Amino acid sequence: MLITDTTTITGVTPQVGLLAEVKGTQVGPRTVRATEIEVTADTVIDTQHGEVKIGALVCVTVVPEEDGTLVARRITVFESG
Repeated sequence: MLITDTTTITGVTPQVGLLAEVKGTQVGPRTVRATEIEVTADTVIDTQHGEVKIGALVCVTVVPEEDGTLVARRITVFESG
């Protein structure tokens, strides 16, 4: 997932153990440019290697919903931008 300065992040403050719903555009075989992220209380966010912020390189494990929405179950931060 690619987070840019135009990505809107709403909900609770991102932290380990929270759920995030991500909306965006697929820009590569394994990359989505996030336009909106809504953080709820069920996603695991691993910040061992960096903090969640604009420009951070992250890996997102998602589960597709029936309506096509991808729900983030785990976000691993590889490095902060």
